[in-house]
Amino acid sequence: MKKIVSLSLTMTMLVGLCLNMVAPASAVDSTILGWEKKGKPETGLTMFTEEKMSPHIWSVDGKGGLDDFYGLKDAAGNVVLPADYLRLEYLGPNRLLAVKPRSGLGVITLDGTIIYPFSASQIRAAEVPGSDYPLLVIGEGIDDTFGKNYGSPVDTGLYDWNAHPIIPMGAYRAILSIGEKYFLLCCENNDLRGVYEYGVGVVVPCKYKYVRNLKNDMFMVVNSDIKCGVVDKTGQQILPFEYEDILAYSHGCFIVGKFFDLDDKEVCVSDSIGGLMESDSTYDALIDGYGKYMIPFGEYESIYIDNDGYVHGGHWTGRYHASLSGSIGGEGKIYDYTYHVKLTDLLAEKGGTARSSTGTAPTTPTETPVTGTTSMSALFKDVHSNDYFANAVQWAVEKNITSGTSKATFSPNNTCSNAEILTFLWRANGSPEPTAANPFTDIKTTDYFYKAALWAAEKGLVSGSTFGANTDCTRAMTMEYMWKAAGSPMPADKADFTDVPASADYAQAVAWAVENKITSGTGGNNFSPAATCTRGQIVTFLHRAMGK
Repeated sequence: MKKIVSLSLTMTMLVGLCLNMVAPASAVDSTILGWEKKGKPETGLTMFTEEKMSPHIWSVDGKGGLDDFYGLKDAAGNVVLPADYLRLEYLGPNRLLAVKPRSGLGVITLDGTIIYPFSASQIRAAEVPGSDYPLLVIGEGIDDTFGKNYGSPVDTGLYDWNAHPIIPMGAYRAILSIGEKYFLLCCENNDLRGVYEYGVGVVVPCKYKYVRNLKNDMFMVVNSDIKCGVVDKTGQQILPFEYEDILAYSHGCFIVGKFFDLDDKEVCVSDSIGGLMESDSTYDALIDGYGKYMIPFGEYESIYIDNDGYVHGGHWTGRYHASLSGSIGGEGKIYDYTYHVKLTDLLAEKGGTARSSTGTAPTTPTETPVTGTTSMSALFKDVHSNDYFANAVQWAVEKNITSGTSKATFSPNNTCSNAEILTFLWRANGSPEPTAANPFTDIKTTDYFYKAALWAAEKGLVSGSTFGANTDCTRAMTMEYMWKAAGSPMPADKADFTDVPASADYAQAVAWAVENKITSGTGGNNFSPAATCTRGQIVTFLHRAMGK
């Protein structure tokens, strides 16, 4: 069976760290191969080794022994990173995973500047669509029992490329990238799972035994009775808990599975981290977006929908793929697909209905663009249709709230400044002409944000004699600005976040934002008020508040 495991370290390396030992040479050598396979950094550096005494090597006298240490040289042979590391792995632009003697994992730059200290037991780079740089999933501590995977971290956090916390360490026991912009969350106290969407917050609460990303903003979730259902990214229940397995969601329909033997399901459940393991121990059925069977169980052992919207059904040939012949559980079965039909024709014949991408309105799968809209690629080259902020950016452009940072770029991952957010907010409110005199000493009439700054002062959003145009905008500032611009309405309840004191100036603003579904926090019952906001996040908040 196919185990879902996403650890960045081999078992030998993890156990070695726990015991103050170094991994065998073969494990370290693989990082050199990885360096070559992933491409050398943009500076054209190469890795070299030096043999040195290492306290990790066991010796009778306890003084250690010789081991290979790794460093970097430039094209001319000059050492740019001394050979002081037992392991180096290229994570991405100007970032290396590194190990020093008697330490955990750390993140450094190509010149050795420490980005994250050498205290981690696990570090993974997670690609996020639309982001210029990966995110870092970092774990600390070792727990050999969690998920039955040796060396799983006790605490995990999600960090940006500069190791600034997005989800602080300790909020969750485990965080795993599950594709697209989503991360699986495992709660500290009860091991229940949920889903975090980058740039948005927790979209599926931690109340499920297992979770699987079905793509297109749909998630299979498993309850305490090991029954499977589906929720969408808003947490809305799409399919009830009445299935043994849910394998895929494509073109608005679902492929569900039933186990040949319930003992197979028990194995899948006990060995799983993030969701039921992918398995060839089920036979399949096809249902429409609302649970109506299009192809019932028993007609075909395997069903899939291809990218062109054709359904294929097949039977097992009795053979396995050569590399997996005789594997336990029938992994790698070879199927003969003899049934082929266009999904739209099957839906029409059986009276089925596909779901829209949001999971709310019935629709027929189509590739036809909506008339009167502009594609993201036509607007900005750094905003893609599958980015969480794509609709918000399009709305903001259409409402003349922003025109981007150039004709071709929006710069969604740039930190938003005080001047930018207040200009966005001013334009979103109709760009009213200010009537009061300029109270600020650090702005002038030629500044693009001049009228926005005066308007913000008139509305009570800002005060004092300095405006601070280039100050980074934080999450607390954002909610307070938006709340005040909306007239400072009294929220029905207080903000239920551990890091938002009831006495904080922004507490009511945060409570109002949660009440109006503008934000749901950053996970682990945290709001992260001091975290800075990107331009993509800001227009997303504005769209949720004013784009209805």
